[in-house]
Amino acid sequence: MHPVARSIAAAGAWIALLAFHAPATAATPTLTMSVGPDETLTYPSDVPSLPDEHTTIIPPAAGSSAYLLFGASRLTGGNSGTVALQSSDLMTFTAAAGYPAQVMSSLQPLRSCSTTDNSAFDENYAAAGSVVQDPTLPAGNLIMVYEAENHCPGGISQYPYYATVGFMRSSDNGKTWPSPVTGALGTASRYPVLQSADAQSSTPNQTAVGNAIPSGFVDGNYLYVVYVSQPAPPAVWDGKLRIARALLGGNGQVAFMKWNNGSFSTPGIGGADSAILPAGGCNGTQDMGALHRFDPLGIYLVIFVCRNQAAQQASWYFSTATSLDLQDWSVPQLIAGSQSTLIVPCPVAGNTDGQQFDGWFPSLVSPGAAAGHISQAGYAFYGKGCNTDMRSFNRRTFSINIGTSAPTLDQQGLTGSWFQQATNGQGVEVEVFPDLVAQGTGYLQGSWFTFDVANGAADHNRWYTFGGDVQAGNSSAVLPLYQNVGGNFNALPVTTSTQVGYVSIGFTDCTDGLLTYTFNDGTGRMGTVPFTRLTPNVSCAQGGSMAANGDFGLSGNWYDKTTSGQGVVAELNPVAKVLFFAWYTYAVSAQGQGAAGQRWFTGQANYAPGARAITIALYETTGGLFDKSPPAPMTAQVGTGKLTFTSCEAATLTFTFTSGSNAGQAGNIPLTRVGPTPSSCVF
Repeated sequence: MHPVARSIAAAGAWIALLAFHAPATAATPTLTMSVGPDETLTYPSDVPSLPDEHTTIIPPAAGSSAYLLFGASRLTGGNSGTVALQSSDLMTFTAAAGYPAQVMSSLQPLRSCSTTDNSAFDENYAAAGSVVQDPTLPAGNLIMVYEAENHCPGGISQYPYYATVGFMRSSDNGKTWPSPVTGALGTASRYPVLQSADAQSSTPNQTAVGNAIPSGFVDGNYLYVVYVSQPAPPAVWDGKLRIARALLGGNGQVAFMKWNNGSFSTPGIGGADSAILPAGGCNGTQDMGALHRFDPLGIYLVIFVCRNQAAQQASWYFSTATSLDLQDWSVPQLIAGSQSTLIVPCPVAGNTDGQQFDGWFPSLVSPGAAAGHISQAGYAFYGKGCNTDMRSFNRRTFSINIGTSAPTLDQQGLTGSWFQQATNGQGVEVEVFPDLVAQGTGYLQGSWFTFDVANGAADHNRWYTFGGDVQAGNSSAVLPLYQNVGGNFNALPVTTSTQVGYVSIGFTDCTDGLLTYTFNDGTGRMGTVPFTRLTPNVSCAQGGSMAANGDFGLSGNWYDKTTSGQGVVAELNPVAKVLFFAWYTYAVSAQGQGAAGQRWFTGQANYAPGARAITIALYETTGGLFDKSPPAPMTAQVGTGKLTFTSCEAATLTFTFTSGSNAGQAGNIPLTRVGPTPSSCVF
């Protein structure tokens, strides 16, 4: 964790609607997308080809803290197949508990020919493209769409492959799947669903043929599969993505229909198909497409690899659509930061048919969003290296800017108090330290005051913090979420934070934003909080902060170094002439009470511009539910205080509690600013 985050005690709560701004809307908002640098992951060493297709990451279930990953990889010395891994932080992955080393595999190794198995559609390669929940069946009933390859149909060499998209089911959350069998039609539970109109070759053929590289997405009761369709010679691949869909919920095997010339009108097995994306954007071939739902706008987004072999470059592109029925995709756009050199062939001894690129099989995950859904920020998981040889499993952050008014995160102007009107009584405090890490890379520290999942008295109040690097030009970021417990009100011990999940925070303009969250503390909580400013915007601008008032420069995080792990987040708003602060702390003698020992209070006052000693009313809010309303929480004044700034770096909070959970407590707290002083601060 960044040193700033270690010393901050978060705070925030809303007791009055000082200002409200309706979220900005647009019929067809402009989107831009970017990714950060490579991040190295830790995972088992016996999965050398991970990822060999797209990866699926399923959020933690209630009672679990582990994300579940299904990824295509052979085991060292084994056949192709699919492995199951788990992670609590999306950085370190281990073998999934209770799952076999490989949950499914092919009958034979790559490039081999077997006189007994050569009729199997998935003889030489079988690896998951996506694993999804069947929406028509209880939880744990999963579907796998997978690439299936036969390298010697009828005993005739057909490498790289004759490819088919296969389909199978699991009823135990992916622990067991049907075994492979010999036969072109598979079995009733493991069978082909997408296949080219071109027959398997009767003579040796060194060209890849068939329907390949699938990824699945569920929308309603339809399962959509994006894939590529490579024809048999002398026809030449057009380098475009395809899509097919099947309605789930019926009896027997599912039947897919391919998109062909404006509608889903041809059968999955042997049917013709046509490209789904309009011309333009990608100057190369479209490959490795993955479909997602972009929740902030309720639209669809497909990401894919664009390969330009002549230019020796490959990149990620994205396109959006408002309807999967109409397939009304936009002209693809480059994802900034994804460009990388394409090396052909791979610089690996003996490898003549592979390509090297930093970005194979991009798969997007937004913590807090359902599997297959994304918010404004998250992680892109992908392969780095040779696509037919050794590679590494990596990730990058991604950020999506909505509209032309989306503000850069790397600015102090986003500092302030934010809340959701529907759940008034809980909210978020934000402070941004621009360029703290490096030029163009700032640090965002957030705090979230809310309630337990069961309502009650003050012992059901809860608070969390989040923080991490943010990039100039991006309007969203994914950040770790923390909780501090084990402290005492205005006393030792110092508390440290424990990660309990992730948040994705993004802004559509300087007054509206979205917080998406997921907890990996075993509660399984996931959700989205649209928020707006509590007080008027002071200095935020789309391209960066405007000149700010000296009062506003005093806004931010303050704490007593001797009791680090609790503190105050203040906003002095010179437009509204209001001071609002949130005080994150603990109950008296709460050290052994866990989360029930947390307390948060709010302070509020009108002030005269330029004042540096401000008398405040202290409030306690109780009776709410985490991210819900009703019931409406109750707010009561429980004391008074004075916040006195003695410089841009030092202040004193004087307090007296006359009622509430800390009744009888009084004193003075010497406060020091957390992080650097904003350039706008004037004393």
